[in-house]
Amino acid sequence: MPHPLRVSFPEYLDYISSLFITARSSTVITGYWRSGTTWVQQVISHSLQARRIFEPLYPKIIRYSRLRPTYVSKIGGERPLDAAWMPFSKGNLPVSFQKYLRDCLTGRICLTHQSGIKGYWLRSARNTQWEALQPRVVVKFVRGQLMLPGLLSTFDVPILHLRRDPRAVLASFKRKGWVDWFRCDTPLQHLLLRGGDGREEYFGQWRNDIEQIDHAGSAFGQAAAYWVLTERYVDEVPAENENVRIVRFQRLKEERNSYLLDVLDALGVEGAEPVPEDIFEKRSMTAQESTEDAQVQGNSGWEDTLTTSEVNEIDHALDVFDFTSSAYTE
Repeated sequence: MPHPLRVSFPEYLDYISSLFITARSSTVITGYWRSGTTWVQQVISHSLQARRIFEPLYPKIIRYSRLRPTYVSKIGGERPLDAAWMPFSKGNLPVSFQKYLRDCLTGRICLTHQSGIKGYWLRSARNTQWEALQPRVVVKFVRGQLMLPGLLSTFDVPILHLRRDPRAVLASFKRKGWVDWFRCDTPLQHLLLRGGDGREEYFGQWRNDIEQIDHAGSAFGQAAAYWVLTERYVDEVPAENENVRIVRFQRLKEERNSYLLDVLDALGVEGAEPVPEDIFEKRSMTAQESTEDAQVQGNSGWEDTLTTSEVNEIDHALDVFDFTSSAYTE
């Protein structure tokens, strides 16, 4: 680990303040890509006066990539599934992974990480370098939902899982060009039925359906099925642990502070304050285009992006894996 005096000023601030932060005092946000997690992190960090740690499970972060199984970067041939792979845990996490996540939850990760991209990645959601002095941390993961049991058993940390209408999610996914992540042979089988970490024991109950969707060869249909199946897994966690709440994007957009404060109170997160309306209206850094900005504010817009066939593929995945609309609207 580099000496703290040899790093940049924001990293030094993160390091010093991390010495006084416990993982349990932090808050975690999870959710599928393009669900609005960056916006929610922005809102919650304002409510809690907390610093933000942005996507520490990004595959190009060298320290994290060394913790993943070696097979991950090999699957998919010319189109590896690195971007779509999520670590899995039904119980205790490996010790090395625990250390990495503890650094994420306390903010120390900003000093010790190595990245194949620019080093500010983990701080990129912040407005100013002084945010590093905030005494609390909000971490968001778009690849974290399959390790919720491990996060809970190891750190007992409060978790908000953001859920949004899959049509809005997949429309945004399509506009970003990320459907290409699934353009390889049997992606769902690689992501959900292999790895030797226990995921196949859970997702194996749908093995035949997963194989059929892979055999159909529609990358969009596979992305939709991945959304449904990972959300199905999340649904089983709150039944076992009171430190998880599924947050409906649409309700948060409409009810704002009343809904937000109720959720944080139910999780036992202390010190939450009402958020000014302009923070709710503020565009997140990942909503770069006007269409994306509209998506952060609401679910409109997917009708102009998705074809009838793509909407049918989403509906098919919902039906096959028995996931009703009430799971993301109520």
